[in-house]
Amino acid sequence: MEIEKLNGFIHENLVNRRNATPYGLLRNIAEQMTFGIKIPDRRFPAIKQKMEIDRAKKIVLDFFKSVDEQWYEKAKAIIEGKSEFEFHIYYKDEISPRLMDTKRQDGLPLYSSFGCLHSNKNGKGIYVPCERSIRDVFILAHEISHSFDYREIDPPARNLLGEVTSYTFEAMLQQYLLEQNLISREDATNMEKANIISHYDDAVETYAKLMLMRIKESRGPGSRITEEDLAQIQQKYHISDGTFDYILGRMMGKLAVPEVDYRARYMIAQLVYPYIMEQYYNNPQETVVRMKHFFEATGQNDLERALLSLGIEPKDESIPMLIECNNRRIERLYRKKLFDAQEKTANLKKEEPFFQQSGDEPADD
Repeated sequence: MEIEKLNGFIHENLVNRRNATPYGLLRNIAEQMTFGIKIPDRRFPAIKQKMEIDRAKKIVLDFFKSVDEQWYEKAKAIIEGKSEFEFHIYYKDEISPRLMDTKRQDGLPLYSSFGCLHSNKNGKGIYVPCERSIRDVFILAHEISHSFDYREIDPPARNLLGEVTSYTFEAMLQQYLLEQNLISREDATNMEKANIISHYDDAVETYAKLMLMRIKESRGPGSRITEEDLAQIQQKYHISDGTFDYILGRMMGKLAVPEVDYRARYMIAQLVYPYIMEQYYNNPQETVVRMKHFFEATGQNDLERALLSLGIEPKDESIPMLIECNNRRIERLYRKKLFDAQEKTANLKKEEPFFQQSGDEPADD
């Protein structure tokens, strides 16, 4: 670990904090998620079901039509190239590596190696890199749904809650595909397991970053994080060497940016979408209306109203309730298929949980 690079990264986060959500709130959420969410096993096998682009487009449009006519019309306009968004859908393996993630003269990506909605003063585009599997349907629905609550300039409320929209739609899509027998339960389960594990990692990474920020800030301008600080954190939370290296490496990886709430968007999506889905199973129509109110409130930068529109009281006491809802969904997922000991992990480590998950509360620094 390059300690100077880490210090520079933490310093940039502190400088940029004024433009982000107060990090005390994020630390509270990240801490409770890190120690409260229970993941029985980090393994999941590769996705098996194949899918072509044209078929993926049709399935996604049929899904949106089954949920809401207004969202269907918006999705249809995007896919047909008749909206305000440029639409780019392509197979990743057919794009030259030298062209991937490069920018055009107007600053928009030529291609993106990961799905995104990218915008600047010159325009906006939706990028959907496909891999010829059922996963492409989820990426397509995910990126299109970002347009439902899009704003030219992200207000802080949307910056915090922006991924709630897309992961809720992924969960709605999963239910639709299962009802229509368009996806195997095994693939559906394993894709959601992969998301949950990744978002749990986002919470752990956010928590570790905020602990380091607090140490650095408490010592005043010009202070440094030391190797001893890292050793104390590792010892205090019983983190293995491999796991700690993974946390720190992920923290400063190519997707890391010096803004406190970047990874937190995914962390908060995991916290919230299982609660929305419990409502959706009971009353789909009412939940669609709630989601539209949610979009309106986030666009107006009204965080409290956005949460209330989803039936969530905007207070710290709501966090344990949401974590409990997460654990119910995770338990149901893991009951659906028992892992075989020989199944391979895809992209994520098989290590023990990042922190001790015995139920003990972490001591306050």
